[in-house]
Amino acid sequence: MLPRWSRAVRSLNSITQRNDFHAISRQSYAMATAAAASVEPAPRPTKQLVVSLDKMFWSKPASLALAPDSPLRVDEPKYEGIKHFILKLMLFYSKQSKSIRGANVIYKRVVSQVDKPAIYDVFNLEKTFRMTFSLLVLHMWFCLRRLKEEGKEGVELGQYLYGIYNHDVELRVSKAG
Repeated sequence: MLPRWSRAVRSLNSITQRNDFHAISRQSYAMATAAAASVEPAPRPTKQLVVSLDKMFWSKPASLALAPDSPLRVDEPKYEGIKHFILKLMLFYSKQSKSIRGANVIYKRVVSQVDKPAIYDVFNLEKTFRMTFSLLVLHMWFCLRRLKEEGKEGVELGQYLYGIYNHDVELRVSKAG
């Protein structure tokens, strides 16, 4: 056991002395996996996105607000007169109904992020059910954690969001087989 540890320490020491060791590597790890693999996968026919992770990491924070013309933007309908009265009687404007609609909007945005091919290309991920599910779980954890910090209303909205998420995961599992 001790000889193994000494070899590991020696190799780690030699790496740090050559300045090849970085806490966050700026090089693509796809090159390392390509050397290990004997068969290269066929290139994707879609256009290749050039993304500089280093540039993204060190860039200034930007607003996460959606543009007014974004297809992901969903505004509450503003009805007046008899339509507003009827919808109010049908509890369209109730707190629960607004929360459910809000949770649907949040979940659609989460799914739109997970289904983007750019995230798979940048991080060299294969688009399988397991990977998509892992990304969905990660994004949902981010959202639920953030909603929990908003207090009681955030927790309540998180419950509706989690219900929508569970229903979608059941559909995805049955679709995947």
